[in-house]
Amino acid sequence: MSDRYRQAKRALCGIYQEIFEYAYDHYSLPREWRDGDVLITTEPANAEFAPGRLTIVTPGAPEIAWLLNRLRDVFGNTNNVAAGVDFFQRLAHLIKGHEMTATRPYRVNSILKSVIEEAFTMLEQLEEKERRRPVSIADKQLAVV
Repeated sequence: MSDRYRQAKRALCGIYQEIFEYAYDHYSLPREWRDGDVLITTEPANAEFAPGRLTIVTPGAPEIAWLLNRLRDVFGNTNNVAAGVDFFQRLAHLIKGHEMTATRPYRVNSILKSVIEEAFTMLEQLEEKERRRPVSIADKQLAVV
């Protein structure tokens, strides 16, 4: 495991702990998430101004936006395409599915836990993909004689 993946896993563990302990600061949460083709908001009116975006209207938008911002920081450090739109669309589809089916009172935290678990899975997939990538001569550091 390379250092960048080890650091990313450590960061994800820290974020998971914050979720488990409800340690995110409710007073400084962003109001919504807007990135690429994804909009997660508490206001249905905002959804009208986002044609073509995957839009989720939920009272948990601030907490979800907080988590997605944290994940962007973590996955941006892996220097991989995972920090792009496909990454967040995959997570947004998970959120939307969870939002449509969850009925328990602590729904927001269960959504956050599902998202962070999916982020762990995605990180493992990225690491595995990199391990299987063929190494070219250009990637190797050759000793100068």
